[in-house]
Formats: sequence, C-alpha cells, structure tokens
Amino acid sequence: MVRSVTFTETVAGVTYTAVTSIPAGARLLDIAVETTAAWTAMTAPVDVGDSDATDALVKGHDLAAIQGAVLAAAGGGTDWGNGLIGATGPYSAGGPGKLYPTGDVITAVCSPTVPGGPTGVSKLTLIFELPGTSRAATVV
Repeated sequence: MVRSVTFTETVAGVTYTAVTSIPAGARLLDIAVETTAAWTAMTAPVDVGDSDATDALVKGHDLAAIQGAVLAAAGGGTDWGNGLIGATGPYSAGGPGKLYPTGDVITAVCSPTVPGGPTGVSKLTLIFELPGTSRAATVV
C-alpha cells in the first residue's frame, strides 16, 4: 500500500504539517521524499516521526536542497534519518521495515526559513505492507 502527503509552500517562514496513519499490523518499508517545485525558502528541513519520536523516521532533510529529484540515500529513494540500520531503515521482528502492531500516526513537519515565498512543493510517500492471510501448503 502507498500513502502520500504533500507540502506546498504558501508563505515565507511558516511551519507545514502533514499527518497520515499506518494501520494496525502494517510494516513500513520505505519512505521517499520528492520535491516537484523549488522551495524559495533558504532551507526547508523536514522531520518525519511516529509515536516513538517526532524525527524517528526522517530527521532534518532539507527540501530546498533536493530540487526536482527524489531524496537519495545510498542510491535509493529512502532515508530513515537517524541511523536505524543506516539508509535501509529499521529491521524489526519478522522482517525489514518498521512493524506497527497497533498502528500509528505518522507526522511530517517542514519548517522553512526566511527568505521564502509561495513556490515550494514536496511529496512524502510512505510504502507499507499489510499482513496477508497465510495459507498452508497442501500435499497432493
């Protein structure tokens, strides 16, 4: 499953917040940040977090510095921000990614600095899997 939220710069120096949820039992596999219109703020750092911490997933990545390109970490579109097993993200029981047994709220906060203006647009995309129904092999 994929969920995306978009930040659009409308006023210089204002904080932008986007919120989405991860359903119970989901495993967050990837986070991609893409800037589609240049931010006119000098810097536009974004933190992405969950109930563990406000920057548990991405910490201080500057949207103004990634004009027109997907945020790259080790050649990919993911950056988990605070060293949770490097650029590949956390590993939790049962596989890669971050498991949310009871679900969670994901919050992204971008805090552009002055000077700025109404031109920046960035998209944050969360890629996660939901548990499927297990089927036992049948002997024929």
